[in-house]
Amino acid sequence: MHDYVRCQDTTLLHTMKLLGHSGAAALIAKQSIVIENAVFYDKTRKITRLALDQMKDPQERMFSLPQDRTESILRDLLQEHDITVRYHSELTSLEQTDEQVTVSINGETQ
Repeated sequence: MHDYVRCQDTTLLHTMKLLGHSGAAALIAKQSIVIENAVFYDKTRKITRLALDQMKDPQERMFSLPQDRTESILRDLLQEHDITVRYHSELTSLEQTDEQVTVSINGETQ
């Protein structure tokens, strides 16, 4: 049973639903630890315990996977579609019409 997880390493239900169509949610769930409980403390005094394993659908639970592993899953799925992840880049503008999407990355229009 896992009672502790850092919030930044947690993938929540809404995110898993968004990632479902790409297949990423299933891969993340497969490699994750399912969080069964949350325990709240005031310094060293335990205040309460919240059961998080009561959802009937196991995909509606809270998953814990380090961010670098989550990013690796997403990057690998993108690469399968010939999409390259650009690190140290800034999206500086985004315009969308009915026909196309135009973006500027690091000031360069794509």
